[in-house]
Amino acid sequence: MSKKWKEEKARRKAAVMRTVSDEWLRQHDEQVAKAAIERYKTEMNKSIEEEWNRRAAEYVSSDMEDNFRNALAYMFAIPVRVLIEAFGWKPPSVSRTTKTERFCEAIVEEFIRITEDEKTDVKSYAKETFDMYGIKFVNDFVYGGKE
Repeated sequence: MSKKWKEEKARRKAAVMRTVSDEWLRQHDEQVAKAAIERYKTEMNKSIEEEWNRRAAEYVSSDMEDNFRNALAYMFAIPVRVLIEAFGWKPPSVSRTTKTERFCEAIVEEFIRITEDEKTDVKSYAKETFDMYGIKFVNDFVYGGKE
């Protein structure tokens, strides 16, 4: 045996052998997984907040009346879609006026009438509609017929 080999053997004997237990490995894996989850949560929260801020800037202005008008304008799509998809109304066409187009025009006219009349407020308009036609929607979006 060479001298170098003997020295290497002696050095290896003198070196402290470290062993890793299954418990230590399990704890290490848990720590790594928790750290990855936390990074993911942080990234997701940041992404959600950025998207929220982008949408808020797009849809919300400092003028409350403008916000109200925007919200209602976006919500007009709901009854139009329901009338077309659930009740078979025809989508608007270039060649002729459909019930859907007449409905949209009537909605816009009524919306303008309500918002331009300072004496009319939405609550009293909804109560008046219920009194006249027996239809109302409550804040948990459940249809309410005659009481």
